[in-house]
Amino acid sequence: MQKKNKKLRLANNALRSIVDRIREGYFPEKIILFGSLSTGKINASSDIDIMVIKKTTKNPWDRMKDIDCFVDHEFPVDFLVYTPSEIKNRIEDGDVFVKDILEHGKIVYEK
Repeated sequence: MQKKNKKLRLANNALRSIVDRIREGYFPEKIILFGSLSTGKINASSDIDIMVIKKTTKNPWDRMKDIDCFVDHEFPVDFLVYTPSEIKNRIEDGDVFVKDILEHGKIVYEK
C-alpha cells in the first residue's frame, strides 16, 4: 500500500508539471486525464495517460513531436493529441475509446 501511495504521489506531481508545461507552451483548448491515474487504480506498471485537444493545422505526427518536448520523461507518459474536429469526427464514427475518455476522463485543464 505504501508503494502504491508513493507511486500515486509521484504520478500526481508529474501530471501537474506536465499539464503546466503543456498549458503554458502549447496552448491547448483542453487536457483530459484518463486511464489508471484518473480512476485511482494505479499499479507498478501505470503511466500517465492524457488527451490534449488543440486547434491546429499540423498533421498528427508533428503534433506529437511538438508536445513531446513538454513531457518530463522521468515518469512514463502516453498522450493523444487531437483537434476539436477530429474529436467530433471520431464520435460521429462511433469511436468508443474517444467517447469513453470524454465521458469518464478527468478534465485537468480547460481554456
